Amino acid sequence: MFRIFSRYYSSINIPRGPGGQNVNKVSTKVDLRFVLNEADWIPAEVKEKIREQQFNKINKKDELLITSDRHRTQLKNIEDCFAKLEQILSEAQVVKKETSEDVLERIKEFKVLEKVRTMDYKKKRSDIKSSRKFRGDF
Repeated sequence: MFRIFSRYYSSINIPRGPGGQNVNKVSTKVDLRFVLNEADWIPAEVKEKIREQQFNKINKKDELLITSDRHRTQLKNIEDCFAKLEQILSEAQVVKKETSEDVLERIKEFKVLEKVRTMDYKKKRSDIKSSRKFRGDF
């Protein structure tokens, strides 16, 4: 697990929703604001991918807003926010490989073979069902 060497802000709020007395007494919800512009250790391509993938969680100040109120303690919610941030960063770093021509050709061949097998199976089933019909004279 890597540590984040950048600017972020966090605030602790009272969570909303069901939860009994604990939710009314204790402020456990954590809002983490991670400033993307100031994270110079993140490559520009990864930042752009984060902006594309998480466009609904980024505000006009280019802050990525991550919230957590899953746990009953502030510390666990803070850890959960950083785990979510780590997940977002790792998903943005994944580079998809382009499929080679050989693989595309093999996929086409398999599709054709599958179509032939399906048609053969249907023909056999049709023959079996048609052989059940009574064709005698009365």
